[in-house]
Amino acid sequence: MSDTTGQWKPVRAVRRALFAGLLVVVPLGVTAWVLYTLVDFFDRVVGWLPVALQPETWLGRSIPGLGILLALAALLLVGASAENIVGRRLVLLYEALISRVPGVSAVYVTVKQLVEQLTGADRGFEEVVLVQWPRHGTWAVGFLTGSAFVQAEGVGRMVNVFLPTTPNPTTGFYFMVAEDEVVPTGMTVEEAFKLLMSAGIVEPSRLALPPDRRGER
Repeated sequence: MSDTTGQWKPVRAVRRALFAGLLVVVPLGVTAWVLYTLVDFFDRVVGWLPVALQPETWLGRSIPGLGILLALAALLLVGASAENIVGRRLVLLYEALISRVPGVSAVYVTVKQLVEQLTGADRGFEEVVLVQWPRHGTWAVGFLTGSAFVQAEGVGRMVNVFLPTTPNPTTGFYFMVAEDEVVPTGMTVEEAFKLLMSAGIVEPSRLALPPDRRGER
């Protein structure tokens, strides 16, 4: 019986080179597509302005990417305005109005909390932890949010844990868990969000489990 192993070596080499090329080209292509889409979107938004206010009118030509620069400038202006007393009161006013609209209020609060966590504007999530769920021996990534408001008899200190879902970490489950059953990971909130949104494909660079818990993984 003839050995065909050598015949397959060139095919395997070509396949490895193809996959390596995909790993380089696909992320670059997706990144370029996202950037192009953002620039094109904001340039179109500028087109919604009155003709007298459009940059093309007072510059004499269209400048690609100017829309996103104007959007950043608008964000800076809104942010600076929200930092003063009048701005804070206006923010509280429109948030109070939004909170009275069914459905819209839930979306607004969810998106706001997600942005706060990603930007570090709020410290609602104290730590990224592991808990055994939905059964013993199966670990899930969660966020420690503080001490629980109740204590169970015969159980030590209990803590609040939010268990997000995949691939949408803005929804999930709330649990009160015994503190000694929660395992700190050393991950940042950003790393945890990447892990959850990618369903484990994008793994954190480190996982600093305590020595007495490493054997349980």
